[in-house]
Amino acid sequence: MADVKQAVDFVMRQEDSTLSGIITARPGDRGGVTRLGLCQRWHPELASQRFFQFVLRFGALQPLLPVAEALPIAENAYENSYAKTLFLEALTGQATATALLSFAVVEGVREAVKLLQKAVVAVTPPAPRPKRWSNDPPPPVLDLDGVLGERTVALANAADQAKLLAAYVGLEEGYFRHVAQVYPSQAVNFNGWINRAKACLEA
Repeated sequence: MADVKQAVDFVMRQEDSTLSGIITARPGDRGGVTRLGLCQRWHPELASQRFFQFVLRFGALQPLLPVAEALPIAENAYENSYAKTLFLEALTGQATATALLSFAVVEGVREAVKLLQKAVVAVTPPAPRPKRWSNDPPPPVLDLDGVLGERTVALANAADQAKLLAAYVGLEEGYFRHVAQVYPSQAVNFNGWINRAKACLEA
């Protein structure tokens, strides 16, 4: 089974390579103030713990909550807001679980699961046609509903993990390309998103 803590550590280091706990507030960033990969817009529940509080000193954002206190808060948020919903522990492929978590942090759990389902369909042979006279197509391998149920987990675990990961990362790149085209203000993030996706191939 996938190691949730390993996946969380990998994704946090994608956001903050040294786990310094710095706070960023880039213009045009949809999530707003961000720390250790968690955005204030999507995680307002962390405000009461002073996770995002800062003062401006010498032109830099100085966090009020020390990184030693911020790290366990971030780890808990990753596990409760993402890992549990994604059932990461039920997946056998560590790299696939890590890539799923990485994408969910950027675009949300539902989108991340939909892409996983598409990747599963891409690498899973279709079911044979029913043995009867009919022109009905074979049943779909999987419903692309964005819900990580038992069938999605079972098919993901049964798939060739290298092929599944490659398919998933390829779909991630396509998704990011689409977002950059539809929302020109986000194009500045495109290269970073692509590098993030490719890094999951080595997770």
